[in-house]
Amino acid sequence: MVELVCLGQALSNIHGLSLETILTFVTLASAVKEDMILAQPATYDVSTPPDFMPPSVSLFLGSACSLTQDSVRICWSTLKHDIWKDRFTLQHNTHSLFKQFAYKTFYPLFKMCTEATCERRANGLLLNKVEQVRVVYVSLEHGTMPAYDVAMRCECCKITYHHNYKVSHGDKDRIYYDYTEGLPDAIQVGTHHYVDIGVGQLWKTMMHVACTSGTNCARIYNSSVSPAQFVRIVVVDGVTVSRPCCSVPYCFESLRSVNDRFCHLHMAEHGNQCAIISCTNSITPGSKTCQDPDHKAVEAVHALRGQSHFQLRERLERSRAIVDNPARVIPKSAVPDGDMSDEGLQFPWR
Repeated sequence: MVELVCLGQALSNIHGLSLETILTFVTLASAVKEDMILAQPATYDVSTPPDFMPPSVSLFLGSACSLTQDSVRICWSTLKHDIWKDRFTLQHNTHSLFKQFAYKTFYPLFKMCTEATCERRANGLLLNKVEQVRVVYVSLEHGTMPAYDVAMRCECCKITYHHNYKVSHGDKDRIYYDYTEGLPDAIQVGTHHYVDIGVGQLWKTMMHVACTSGTNCARIYNSSVSPAQFVRIVVVDGVTVSRPCCSVPYCFESLRSVNDRFCHLHMAEHGNQCAIISCTNSITPGSKTCQDPDHKAVEAVHALRGQSHFQLRERLERSRAIVDNPARVIPKSAVPDGDMSDEGLQFPWR
């Protein structure tokens, strides 16, 4: 890190430069680092800071810090190595500046094409075909904020990379990245909407613990986290939020279809196996269980529970039982460990 004495000597030619201005400069420059990379040649090494900033970034920093363009160049030349190593984080007093432009920009996780046969990847060329759209970022700390979503396309493989997924040319299916080391910082729930992972986990907990509806989750967020700007409930399917996984424990291979229970590596061995845990019998045609009558009954109830009228009737019966005789209601803690539904029934379903 640059020493204070060297910093004072290098920046001594800038008249009226204050410590607050320096902190604002390094904070904002760190936040727009990805935008600087985007303007560099395809052969650029992303591990080193560029010698010169793009004109748009230089003008933005000059306007935000009240510096001339010559002063911006001097500050960048002196502080670029520390800025490039992400040694500075966004300060609270700079949020108002980003509210006027964009608080966050969502870039793809990859700077190069991930296909092993890609010629651009073999030549060490970066992705440089860009499409940018304005989005709304539902954050946990600052409410709803303006942001940008950047999609990058490989000219050779015709694959478009987004923040959470990639799409091949001519294919409408999204291929989501494997987050084996942790969840992403934000989830794209719509073309113009991103939700912070903390907000998503909060809504999930509210739905599981308090049976809060999606509409009420949005109302609570609007009244507590984002009182000035509002969020509308978005209906999404389970494939968008969380993809199904292979039934073999600790297997992270993707499924060919959301209706499959096993990935392509385990389909040959377990594909015809009964869906009941600990049962190794073969399934009957058109079913997911074997010929055992008990297993057939479990499958029938499992299919029936997916229907809304069944769920509403079961909840009504439980509420009546609590009013009539609270002692009749069996707590979930008294039921043995297993796959427990929200109504107290246990399904040993694989």
